[in-house]
Order: sequence, then structure tokens, then C-alpha cells
Amino acid sequence: MDFSLKQEDLKLQNVGKGKVYDEILNELNKILCKLRELNEKFILTFHYPPKLDGLSKLLELLDEDKLISLLNQYNIKIIFTGHSHFGTQKIIDG
Repeated sequence: MDFSLKQEDLKLQNVGKGKVYDEILNELNKILCKLRELNEKFILTFHYPPKLDGLSKLLELLDEDKLISLLNQYNIKIIFTGHSHFGTQKIIDG
């Protein structure tokens, strides 16, 4: 899933940010639903980390609560992310 900003959202102040777009979230929902139906194991990775303390506002994931809500619906416990260039762990209450 690519949460990179769309061209129309790329403004100088948004460079480095990601955004949770509804159409991408809907696609992720369909995939997670299918995986659950098939009882498949999987690993989720995203470039933009949601709710990461210490991450500059210039690099944040916009509308991250939408992603967290979806992950909670599927009882996702662990995701791997990048973008921050430093190792960290975060427990997100949901």
C-alpha cells in the first residue's frame, strides 16, 4: 500500500509526509478481509509510521487514525515501518 502524497497534495510544506487516502485504505481492507477468510499469515509493512513519537511533523502520516482504526478491526498487533531512519518500538492503544 502506498501512502505517498498524491500530486495535488504535494506542496512545499507537505514534502516528506504521507497520507492515508480512503481508496488505498479500502483496498487494504479488502486484502485483509480476504487474508482473514483464507486464514493466511502475513506481514504488514508501511513506509510511513503511524503515531511515531519524536518524528518531525514534516514527515508525519496524515489521517493516520484511519489506518490505526482499520488495523484494530483486524486485530493487527505488529507492523514494520520505515521513513524515520532510527529504530523504535511503539505500542498504539486502539
